[in-house]
Amino acid sequence: MIEAAKEEVREEGDGDGGELEEGEEKMEVGSAAVTDEGKDELSIYRLDDYDNDESGLPGVGNIVYDADIVNDPNLVGGDEDSEEDEDFQIRRTDNLVLVGKTEEDMCSLEVQVYDDDNAALYVHHEILLSAFPLALAWSPAHPKEDKRGNFCAIGTFKPEIELWDLDVVGAMDPVLTLGGEVEAKKSGKKGKKGKKKQLFNWKEGSHKNAVLSLSWNPTSVHHLASGSADNTVKVWDVSREACVATLAHHSDKVQSVEWSTEEAYALLTGGFDQTLHVADARQGDESKTVQWSIHEPIECCHWDPCNPPAFAVSTEAGNVFYYDARKPGTEPFLRIQAHDKQCTSFSFQRQIPGMLITSSVDATVRVWDVNVGEGTANLVDGRPMDIGAIFNVSASPDLPFIIAAGGSEDIVGIWDMQEKDSIKKVFGGRVKEDE
Repeated sequence: MIEAAKEEVREEGDGDGGELEEGEEKMEVGSAAVTDEGKDELSIYRLDDYDNDESGLPGVGNIVYDADIVNDPNLVGGDEDSEEDEDFQIRRTDNLVLVGKTEEDMCSLEVQVYDDDNAALYVHHEILLSAFPLALAWSPAHPKEDKRGNFCAIGTFKPEIELWDLDVVGAMDPVLTLGGEVEAKKSGKKGKKGKKKQLFNWKEGSHKNAVLSLSWNPTSVHHLASGSADNTVKVWDVSREACVATLAHHSDKVQSVEWSTEEAYALLTGGFDQTLHVADARQGDESKTVQWSIHEPIECCHWDPCNPPAFAVSTEAGNVFYYDARKPGTEPFLRIQAHDKQCTSFSFQRQIPGMLITSSVDATVRVWDVNVGEGTANLVDGRPMDIGAIFNVSASPDLPFIIAAGGSEDIVGIWDMQEKDSIKKVFGGRVKEDE
């Protein structure tokens, strides 16, 4: 499975909509598109560098696979009564792909279905968004109740985080919004043109600028971390809709955040200030973080699921660096020149120790054989995905040789790596049962 999110899909206001069948699988894609209207704003966050495609088409990126849901009492199976119902039905062998998209006149979150057996991809339903999506994070937990769910947190150019119920088809509003503006007020002072200045009245604990990265805590499922262009990292208790910690250890925009799967409150963060930090989120104090200087603009950072003390970071120069979290301030113990251009993202395959997949604006993905113990990395194979500049790539946690990528040509690319004999030869004997 890719992500088994087992919930009943229902029409807004109608409990008789389609249903999700047990074992439904999901991956996530976020948007990093460039539109004519947003070029100046995008350049602030350096996202405009990602789209060099001459066609000027929008794009998709930030693909993330998450853990599955095993036992959902709301899931109902059974035969369908009509061809239309059958098309709407999501079966246990299907994979859900969440796609954040931006077109000239609208932004949306698409729920796409990928049929692995037939290699078919189609849009199941979409959710209209009010702002440009920058980050997506899927959650299997209901935000308010102690039960399973099927939700997606979305960060946008607005200083707020929206949480959407993916099992509601035709939803018009998010389930809840973290942070953001309460209301706009006019100050008593007047500007040069004699108009009263507008003041922003933020919700308590809100970010003050765009939300660039999100990560759900895999252990404490109601806690969400967010990184922002306001240079801060925040930890949210979604069940209370409250910010419970603010970290200001970065001096520039926070590009990437990720919780550790081994240490419940260890939070990895990477910023445009070219530093990496590991913070104990319980402390709520930036002085408690440990730091590494990268000396290159950071694209993203992740913990290595097969080697928990290790984490890696990709850079604008096309490098991937590995660090040991137990040795703060040290030089990387492994350096990989992954691409000649920006290494926009990378993904570990947790079912195959040593497999690393990287992506770049050079339009290719590459597969590496990494030995952390020996500090070595060898290029196994790679290919162009034919989707333009690639913004993000992610490996399925349950189908070990399936990856997904989002690119500048407004297309999601799916690749079964088993088509390459070189990849099967190196990694075929390493596949382990996903716990």
